[in-house]
Amino acid sequence: QNGWGNGEFQTYTQRPENVGLDGSGNLVITALNQPFGGANFSSARLKTQGLFAQKYGRFEARIKTPYGPGIWPAFWMLGENINEVSWPLCGEIDIMELRGQAPNTMYGTVHGPGYSGGNSVGKSYSMLSNGMRIRLTFLSMIIYFKELQKKMSPENGCMINPFL
Repeated sequence: QNGWGNGEFQTYTQRPENVGLDGSGNLVITALNQPFGGANFSSARLKTQGLFAQKYGRFEARIKTPYGPGIWPAFWMLGENINEVSWPLCGEIDIMELRGQAPNTMYGTVHGPGYSGGNSVGKSYSMLSNGMRIRLTFLSMIIYFKELQKKMSPENGCMINPFL
């Protein structure tokens, strides 16, 4: 599988070499620099599409990520209606992205109709302290959703900010 049209140099697989448990209950996704499926690299992604959908509640992950050029680890969600309305109409919440070209900055972003791509709503967080990169063993990412009484949009005074 390709990278959602992002021009990635990897193939996503379900092979045990790319995804599995480490014996201590941790899920491990491993990118390998070896040709597979017509690409130079192989990795894995986990999708709940068609298996799980939840509108409100708590979403949590403890994530240990690599960083540096050429990678883009992320924890994100798409609307379950993506097959009916496509992106960005289905909505997307990037809870955490660590882009390889900016290895000292973590991003949180929301995409939707009228605010996607270069016009998305989000915030960045520096991974530097006193000029040194913060060493983290795991990131604990938790996001809560509850029903709102009015539609969240800039037109009615609501701003979506993943890092508030």
